[in-house]
Amino acid sequence: MKRLVTLFFVLAVCGTGAVAQEGAYKTVKDIAYRDAAGDGNIDTMCRLDIYYPVGKTGFSTVVWYHGGGLTGGRREIPEALKDKGLAVVGVEYRLSPHVKVADCVDDAAAAAASATQSATFTRGARR
Repeated sequence: MKRLVTLFFVLAVCGTGAVAQEGAYKTVKDIAYRDAAGDGNIDTMCRLDIYYPVGKTGFSTVVWYHGGGLTGGRREIPEALKDKGLAVVGVEYRLSPHVKVADCVDDAAAAAASATQSATFTRGARR
């Protein structure tokens, strides 16, 4: 199964090169996607960056969660996904052992919901 997922990812990234769209891209950084309500850990960690094509419509969006096994890592926009005619949302979330794993999953879901509801993506493809 792991090999199948890896193969799918490689084909998706490499395959998009054939339909890459030239043009300008914009990155908006450090967007809060959860209300911190006085919690410094949420305020610091529950952030995302959005990289998207300017002046385009109907683009797809990839929500990218960094690696690190829920205990490490930082948000990023991978170079392999840039300039492919799509938007990329790099997500940072709270990490274990500072929070329960369920909180990490809740953060990931909140980030995806925030990205798909963002005004930035009203021009993107909604599926």
